[in-house]
Amino acid sequence: MTGASRFVVGERVEVASFPASISSWSQFDAAQREQSGAVRIAVLHTGGLCLDVGVTDDVRSRVLSWFARPDLVSVALLDGALDDDPLRLALACDMRLAADDLRVRVGSAVRPGLVDRLVELIGYSSAVAWVLTGREMTSAEAQRVGLVDQVLPVGQLDVAAEALVADLLATPRTTAIELKALLLEASGRVPPRPSLFTAEAQARDRLAFDGAEFDKPAELDKAEFDKAEFDRAAMISEGRDRGR
Repeated sequence: MTGASRFVVGERVEVASFPASISSWSQFDAAQREQSGAVRIAVLHTGGLCLDVGVTDDVRSRVLSWFARPDLVSVALLDGALDDDPLRLALACDMRLAADDLRVRVGSAVRPGLVDRLVELIGYSSAVAWVLTGREMTSAEAQRVGLVDQVLPVGQLDVAAEALVADLLATPRTTAIELKALLLEASGRVPPRPSLFTAEAQARDRLAFDGAEFDKPAELDKAEFDKAEFDRAAMISEGRDRGR
């Protein structure tokens, strides 16, 4: 079985690369399950990727959801023709780098669970235009509407990916996890927590402990936390009263 290759950083495996030679959703699922908890970055190669159609919705959903996990950052490398399942995988990733020979048919992504992601990335009006006409999108157009983050000459995709991965790994893991969780919540890709202000306060409190071990949760004194929340609520209420 062809699975994800691994790159060792220091003494830990922190980057998993999913090659285009993976030929089934089941292989993707198995490769993701094999990854250790130390993996921080997932790199997906879509050039020439072709997946089987005989797969359950549960497996497909599990594979797509894995790339959106808050404890890792997923980067898709796009080149050549992109549609159907490879496009769905690319949309599930956090970031997308494209070669300038990229050609995309976004209409193939209009399936349950992915329409909202497409609209989130390129906007409702652009989604209507590209989906209903069925036209092929170039790399430049894909970057213009927000489908891809960066376009590079063919042959420089891997170099750009390596530089991006190095920059991402430079951010402390606890910081990256907390910030991505907040961004996922703000984007609507995960259910909101009871109070956004509480969630942000908790994240700021945990980010203050970047020097601690990853598996050691940072705990804030309950009395101090309650007082901080009370002060924030009072400031919000005072601001609303002034606006009346």
